[in-house]
Amino acid sequence: MRKNPYLNRLPVREPARFYGRRREIRRILEGLSADPPQSFSLVGDRRIGKSSTLHQLEHPEVLAANVPEAVRGALRLRYHDFQGGVPADEPAFLAFLAGEIADALGAPRPPAASRDAVVELLRRADRDGLRLVLMWDEFEVVTRHRALGLDVYSFLRSLAQNHRLAYVTASGRDLRTVCHSAQVADSPFFNVFQTVRLRPLARAEATALVTEPSAAAGLPLAPHADWVLDELAGTFPFFVQIACAALFEHLDEQDGGEPDRAAVLERFLEEVDPHFRYVWEQRLSAEERQAMLEASRGRVTSSSSKRVAERLEKEGYVAKREGTWTPFSRCFGRFVLEAMDVQEEETLEARSDSPALGATRMDESRRPASPAAFAPSAPGPVGRRQSTPGPLGRGSVLLGKYEVVDELGEGGMGKVFLARHLDLGRKVVVKVLSPQIAGAPEMVTRFRREAMAASAIGHPNVVQVHDFDWHEDGRPFLVMEYLEGEDLAQRIYGKTGTESHPLPIPEAVDILCAACEALAVAHERHIIHRDLKPSNLFLARPQGTIPDAARGYIVKLLDFGISKMLDLGGAQQLTRSSGMLGTPCYMAPEQIADAAATGPAADQYALGVVLYEALTAKVPFEAGPALSRPFWPNPPPPPPPPPSRFRPDVPAALDAVVLRALSFYPHERFPDVKALAQALRALFPARKGHAS
Repeated sequence: MRKNPYLNRLPVREPARFYGRRREIRRILEGLSADPPQSFSLVGDRRIGKSSTLHQLEHPEVLAANVPEAVRGALRLRYHDFQGGVPADEPAFLAFLAGEIADALGAPRPPAASRDAVVELLRRADRDGLRLVLMWDEFEVVTRHRALGLDVYSFLRSLAQNHRLAYVTASGRDLRTVCHSAQVADSPFFNVFQTVRLRPLARAEATALVTEPSAAAGLPLAPHADWVLDELAGTFPFFVQIACAALFEHLDEQDGGEPDRAAVLERFLEEVDPHFRYVWEQRLSAEERQAMLEASRGRVTSSSSKRVAERLEKEGYVAKREGTWTPFSRCFGRFVLEAMDVQEEETLEARSDSPALGATRMDESRRPASPAAFAPSAPGPVGRRQSTPGPLGRGSVLLGKYEVVDELGEGGMGKVFLARHLDLGRKVVVKVLSPQIAGAPEMVTRFRREAMAASAIGHPNVVQVHDFDWHEDGRPFLVMEYLEGEDLAQRIYGKTGTESHPLPIPEAVDILCAACEALAVAHERHIIHRDLKPSNLFLARPQGTIPDAARGYIVKLLDFGISKMLDLGGAQQLTRSSGMLGTPCYMAPEQIADAAATGPAADQYALGVVLYEALTAKVPFEAGPALSRPFWPNPPPPPPPPPSRFRPDVPAALDAVVLRALSFYPHERFPDVKALAQALRALFPARKGHAS
C-alpha cells in the first residue's frame, strides 16, 4: 500500500506541500518589507488555506525567496491562533500582547503588563532596528469579544502608527463585519489594513495539486485531473484534497487501472457532504442560493441572479462555461438540486413542533380548487362534537374540537374567528380563506406557508400556530394562539390611527431587539418574513390583564403569509405568480427591484423602518425608497433624515444604527439581524420586563 499524500487536514507548514498563493504571499511580504511595514487582513472562506498561508509567511525558505536579506535579518514574526480562546479582559489582553512581543524579540517578559510596558518593548525594538509582525489567526474571535472595547483597538492602531509594527490577521469575513459593536466596527484601527482575499486556486495551481503529490507517491492522478476538478471538487484546495484522497485510495486498492468512478464519488461524498452543507446553508446568502439554484438548473435568468452569479464567479463558486454559469463542480450542482427537492419535507415539516401540522402534508393540487359540498364528518372520539358543514358562524365546530365563539374580522383573504378548544378549554384564533381566494392554488400555498413558517421557527416571539387543516367545504384554515393586547401600529397611532405617540427610546429598542431574536432564528431556518411593519408586531399581554399593566407584554411576530422559504424549490414560482409582495414603505430597494431575490437583509431594512417609526411616528420614505427609480441607481438616493431631526433626544449613536439598517445597498447594512440587535444592546442594555 502506498502512502496517501492527501490525508492531511491540518494547516500546511512546509512549502514543498503548499500549492498556489504565490501572488498573495509576495504582496504581503513586500508590504512587510516596506518602511513603515504595512498591515494586511487575510480574508477567505473556511478551509480555503488562510492558516497555511500564514505559516508560509514565517518559513525561512519563503522569506529567503521574497524578502531582501537586509530586511529579512530585521524581521521578527510571531504567529498566534485565537481559536483556542481570547484573554478575558483588557488587562489580560495587554499581558498577552506584551508576552507575544517580548517572545518575538527574544526579550524578558515584563513583570507587570500595561500599555507602557508594551510601548517600551517596541521602543527597544525600534532602537535595535527591528520590525515586528504579529500574525493573528481567527482574528474574528477577538473582534467579537465584548470585553475588548474601542480603547483596545485605538491602542493597537497607535502601535502600528508609531512603531515598526505590522499585523497580519486571518478571518472568515471582512473585519468590520465581525465586530461586537458598531463603535468597534467604526474604529480607525481597521483602516491600517490592506485586504487580501483568498479564493479558490487557479486552474493550473489546482491541477498541480492533483498531479504532483500523487506522482511523487508513485500513483499519478494526472489522467484523471479534469474529472477531479470538473466533476468533484472545482478548484477549492480542500475539496481537491478530499477528492484526490478518495481517488488515490481507490486506485491503490485495485493497484491502478481505470477507477470505478461511482465508487470514488461515494467515498468523496462521505467526507465532503457536511462541507457542502456548510457552503449551502451557512456560506451562501439567500440571493446567492437562488443564483446557485438557477445555475444548477442550467439557466440563470433573473437580472438580480445574474449580478449575483458574477460575484459568485469571482469567488469561485460558479464557473462560466460556453456562456452559461454552472456550479463549481457538477457534484455540487447535484447536491443543490437534491437539497432543494427534499427541503420542504426535511427542513420545514420535520422542524415543526406541531404534530398536527406534520400530519397535514398533502399536495394542494389534490385538494378541491373551489368550494364543494361535503357530507357531515363521522363522529369523533368520546367527548368530541360532530364537525359542522356549511358556512362558519357562532357554534360551528371544526375538526370536532374547535367551536367558533365569535367573528373577529374579515379581510380580502378571508375571515378570522375567535374559537374555543373543546378539550382544553383555551381560546384560539381560526383564520379561514374566503371561497374566492381558496380557488387560487398559489394563494392556498401562501396561506399554508404561513402555518409552516411560524411552526418551523418555533420561537416565543413568533405567534404560535397550533393546527392547519381543511374545512368540509374545501377551504383551508389555520389555528393560532389567541393574543390579547395591541399591535405596534396601534401603540404608535392609537386605535383610530390618527394619534401620534413615539415610544420611549429604551422601549422601542427592546421591541426591536425581541423582533431581531425571532428573525435570527427564522433566518437560520432560511425563512424570510418580507412583510415586517408595525401592524405585524403584536404586543401581547397575559390574558385577563388590563391594557396598562406595567407594559407587561411579549412581542409576537405575525403574518408569515408571504414569507419566503429559501429552501423550497417552489418559492420562485410563487413569487412570480404573486407579483411584488410586501408593504411599499417598509420594502428594501432590492425587494422592490426583484422580489425573488429578497434575502435576510430585506427583513433588516424593514426593521430599520419600524424602529425609525417607533422613535418618530414617521416613516423614513413615504412609498419605498425608490419605487420609480431604475435599479440600481448610481449614485444611490440620499439617506433619510436621522430620527434625531424629529426627536432631539435620540442620541447620535442610535441615529447611526438606524441609518445603517436603512442603507440602500444590502452589503452596507449590518451583517445580520443579530448584529443589529447587538449594536442596539450596546447602546441600551436589556432590561427586565416587557418586550422579550
